[in-house]
Amino acid sequence: MQHLSPQQVIGGFKRKEEKAFTWIYHTYYTRVLNDILYLTNDSSDAEDLTADVFTKLLQYNGPLETINKMSFFIFQTTKNICLNYTRHQNIVESKATEIEDYFNNLNSQEQQSEESNSYFESLVYNAIETLPAKTRKIFKLYYFYELKNADIANQVKLSEKTVANLKNRAKNFLQIEILKRSRLKLQPLIFFL
Repeated sequence: MQHLSPQQVIGGFKRKEEKAFTWIYHTYYTRVLNDILYLTNDSSDAEDLTADVFTKLLQYNGPLETINKMSFFIFQTTKNICLNYTRHQNIVESKATEIEDYFNNLNSQEQQSEESNSYFESLVYNAIETLPAKTRKIFKLYYFYELKNADIANQVKLSEKTVANLKNRAKNFLQIEILKRSRLKLQPLIFFL
């Protein structure tokens, strides 16, 4: 590295001379990098942040009449870049935690819902199996195959009125039977059946 006097550095920097900037870069690089590593807890982005400091110096058009003012600008920029980076990282971490908590909560709710649905379905299926044979057949044709009373009546060779009565008896029986088994409130069962 070529030795430059403070006047040559400042004058060369004002004229955007490469040798002046090379001198500044080599003189301050290690200190800036170490400060950034310290201020960002050894971030893997430290070298990129260091490059940002020197980029801001190159883009600066204000007066830097002395080496001390240039040093102050470099270290103030280092501090500001680290503060902005740390704030951004905190926001990212906070959002990441928020997203993770949201999905954990959602997964937990879905799992509980699936377990509740599975439990409720098993109660319904078990209760259906306790119905008398003909009533069970009518209810299964209605509930699982979604057949109308007329279609069910044709299949089981009964009148529509008898099918409607047996179907309603089955629904009432199942609500009571499931209520006994699950100790749930009657209202949700009415909507399900």
